[in-house]
Amino acid sequence: MPSAPCSITVALVALWLTVPNAETASAAPRIEFFEGPINSSQRVVGLGGAFTSVGEGAEAHLVNPASFAVRTAFSRTSWYDWDFGLSAFSVIGKQIDIDQSGNRARVDSAQLAQAGFNLKFGRFATGLHVRSQNLTLAVADAIGQRQVPYSFEHTFGGYGFAWSFARGEWVAGAVLSIGTATLAFGGSQPGSVKFQSAAGFHSLGLLHAPHGERWRAGLALQTGLDLRAVDALGHAIVPAGKVGLLDTPELIHTPWQASMGMSYMSGARPFNLVTSFDADLPQGPTGTQIDRHYMLFSADVVVNGATGNAISAASYLAQQPLKAGQTGTISVRGGVESELWANRLAVRLGSYYEPSRYAGAWGRGHLTGGFDVRLTLIWDWKISYCFDFARGYNNSALGLGFWH
Repeated sequence: MPSAPCSITVALVALWLTVPNAETASAAPRIEFFEGPINSSQRVVGLGGAFTSVGEGAEAHLVNPASFAVRTAFSRTSWYDWDFGLSAFSVIGKQIDIDQSGNRARVDSAQLAQAGFNLKFGRFATGLHVRSQNLTLAVADAIGQRQVPYSFEHTFGGYGFAWSFARGEWVAGAVLSIGTATLAFGGSQPGSVKFQSAAGFHSLGLLHAPHGERWRAGLALQTGLDLRAVDALGHAIVPAGKVGLLDTPELIHTPWQASMGMSYMSGARPFNLVTSFDADLPQGPTGTQIDRHYMLFSADVVVNGATGNAISAASYLAQQPLKAGQTGTISVRGGVESELWANRLAVRLGSYYEPSRYAGAWGRGHLTGGFDVRLTLIWDWKISYCFDFARGYNNSALGLGFWH
């Protein structure tokens, strides 16, 4: 028989997964914006999205904000450091099943671009990160005579900061962020509707990297985000009129997300070194003294909350509204990475389960992978590539950043 605390925990989890935000229903539709496929940097995608506990580099800010202040083994000797990452992808092919709706709400194209930048000053770090995604498709008009273009662009980002404490074994971070979206449509009466959220600390993260150990643990939380219709000056407005055959949305909602991860590194490369400005602690190898050979294993469990009374973004664009997010979902992710050619080539392989946000529908499995190649031009750069293959979804992406 399960213990009382265990029963209470299970009940609370069930409540969080099934109870949507307590807002009254309205005539205007609510759109759920849920990112099922992993939309992030090449390293994160290549590892199957299992990056909450790894938390290194400018590409990880929105995965776990603690990453702003996480030092790699090769930046531990400098009190000041900086990093940046740039990535972009375009999903391959036409009629893309971006959200597992089958043939009911396939989009014609999907692109994403993101950029991250951070500055580290001892235990403190700060920086910026922005990510933008665009979905487009063409739908036959009411009498079926011509194709009308529809597009949905969603941008999220902001200012982040993090602090390492307890002699650098713990790192906590947050992102003060804002979200915007634009719903555009063509046809005989083209137009667009803009949406915007209130600014707030929508992303929080924590990472534990005990000195000398081969493992890390991470937690991250993204709060639910409501984007409401605004005018050109950013003032809230009451939505009116129609987008194609459908009423203009009341709001666009992104459900909350909680991520928990563990990672383990085998091989000669150290995982959790003491930083040089912690002079009272035992110091490890530095710079070229570090053996670069390693094998990194990482796993995440990701929980997303319910939305309720909403339809998916893709089905809204397709003018075939489908209810989505009636219950919460759980995703399991894992990946492995190694530097096969020391200081020149890193490769990775991963997989994850993408749950469906449609009631009664099955999720799908993804196979991911990629590599980084070092290129020296004034600085040491890395050219990154990743892929993400699943039923109805094929993603390929390139990126640029610093080699560590």
